[in-house]
Amino acid sequence: MEYKHLLTALSIFTLPILLLWLRVIPYNLRKYVHYLSFGAISLLALDFFPNLYSLGLRTDNLAASLIPYIKVTLILLILIIFLSRIYRTTGVKNPFKYMHFRYGFFLVSAAQELAYRGILIPILLSTDMSFINVIIIDSVLFSFLHIIYPHPLRNIIYSFLAGIIYATLYIFYPNLILIIISHSIVNFTALYFQLIGPKITTKLSSQ
Repeated sequence: MEYKHLLTALSIFTLPILLLWLRVIPYNLRKYVHYLSFGAISLLALDFFPNLYSLGLRTDNLAASLIPYIKVTLILLILIIFLSRIYRTTGVKNPFKYMHFRYGFFLVSAAQELAYRGILIPILLSTDMSFINVIIIDSVLFSFLHIIYPHPLRNIIYSFLAGIIYATLYIFYPNLILIIISHSIVNFTALYFQLIGPKITTKLSSQ
């Protein structure tokens, strides 16, 4: 059982966000907090994972995993478009003038999937937790990441549901490449319609 790694991971995944949420650390410094957190998570991964394959960077299950990831991505895109109609959001004007829509969406999605699915899920599984408990804990921590943004309740609910879907998908089809691609597409679309994440301003910072 890897309780040492679990406690370290839980601290890294919760304390920085808690300090941002309580405004102990100013919101405008969140980018640097995320950088430091990701650095700490990466160091934890170096200590826990023996190779990139165990981290989910693999190609042996690409063919078997491709269709499930495509289906999930399409379902989430349909839901996002449906919700955008409910909230009557028309989308961001000239999105590609913002850094996030040029390349930030991919970097953010890759970092989140590496941290929350590639690293956190194997650490949770190493403690002999049930799949259900792993999925719930992973999803709660993933949704907590979004509590610092505008409309926190909406952010928490939607990111928790997305976390449930992605955690379940990753447990049965552990492929970091495919889940990063899927998350990138969903992230781009959800932020385009301003359903979750930071509010678009004239100077958009990464999540």
